[in-house]
Amino acid sequence: MFKGDIELEKQNRLEALFSGDRCVQQCFQPVHVADLRKFMHNLPKQVPVRALGMGSNIVIRNGGFEGAIVMLGKRFGGFELLPENRVRVGAGALTTDVVHKAKRCGLDLTFLGEVPGTIGGAISSNAGFNGKSIGEYFLRATTIRRDGTVKTIKRREFSSTEDLLIDLADAVIVQAILQLEQDTPESLNQRYIDLKRRHEQVYSLYPLKTGYAFCLPDLSKNKRSEPLLPHAVDALVSLGTFQDSRSKLRLDPDHPNIIFAKSKSDFEALEQFGNKIRSECREKLNTELDWKIKFLGKK
Repeated sequence: MFKGDIELEKQNRLEALFSGDRCVQQCFQPVHVADLRKFMHNLPKQVPVRALGMGSNIVIRNGGFEGAIVMLGKRFGGFELLPENRVRVGAGALTTDVVHKAKRCGLDLTFLGEVPGTIGGAISSNAGFNGKSIGEYFLRATTIRRDGTVKTIKRREFSSTEDLLIDLADAVIVQAILQLEQDTPESLNQRYIDLKRRHEQVYSLYPLKTGYAFCLPDLSKNKRSEPLLPHAVDALVSLGTFQDSRSKLRLDPDHPNIIFAKSKSDFEALEQFGNKIRSECREKLNTELDWKIKFLGKK
């Protein structure tokens, strides 16, 4: 990984890293927005870019990711209280830090309290827990596009969360504005404790597991006449215990939507097992599941 600013000698290094049709996997940590803009603008067009917060819900396949990974550090953190229960938050800010700062201001973001990662990553994956997700409270964000230009995107411009996430796939969020529900700090503290307890119940003490592996497709994109199940968990519970004899990966109906492993498992095996689960739901339950986990790179 290398850091900005991108001066002449660093620009030469960049061109060497991403020369020809093939690029090597590299991480870039910008110092400021201008640094990120220059990086995005000067990156060869054939090189894919992915923003990576803390790596939550991201799996890089065994073949590696031939592209550039952008990681926003503490310089892209920050938390500012605005009128009308709004906050401006840096994309590099840790979700846990933002949750606690919002609580002290009497604003509710407690559902993200046990979700690891950064605010930018949470928005780009619509992270959430216990029936709430950050997409419900997202108003707008400042993004750096693939050509290095700055663009402000607004939630109301998109007909669905899926459309918003598609737009963000080719951009890097640098800051966002959220509008949150208000409550007393005391009530929010208790809510956070209750949600933490709930999280511990859902995510068992097994050391080797994924988090929420699957979700339902965006309902606004559903073209089928029959209704979907209300939650991905309902489909997974209906499957019962589901195990792959070779990889030892398994689903447990006592902890639905979590994939367990008896030992460290190959990422390729994880993807194959998950696709088997999706196929079973499609064939037996007539229910389509989407991956909640993003797989990057070549198979």
